[in-house]
Amino acid sequence: MTRTTKAVLMSLLLFPGSGLFLLQRYVSAVALSGAAAVALYMLLRAALVMAEAISEKILSGTVPLEPIAILNAVHSVAAASGPQANLASLVFMGCWVVGVVLSWRAGDANDHTP
Repeated sequence: MTRTTKAVLMSLLLFPGSGLFLLQRYVSAVALSGAAAVALYMLLRAALVMAEAISEKILSGTVPLEPIAILNAVHSVAAASGPQANLASLVFMGCWVVGVVLSWRAGDANDHTP
């Protein structure tokens, strides 16, 4: 298995930018991993806020403990939470795609240098 294949698989399966660490492209790797980590933090924070809001509604009795009612509460809380979670998910997925492409290009450039 070539270093390019390893780098692409690491970026694809582990975390965005991890393949760039293997290829010793540290500046790109830190920037990409940092952006992905911030986006992942924002996603997890939004999920926890939504879960807390829904659990408060269940505990207070405004939402009955039924799957359909909980699903409706999830939709209403998600709609009211704003575009931050959507933006964070787009940034995270974009980092993942960019990480795979950069790993492939950097690895391909390393494979072709003497």
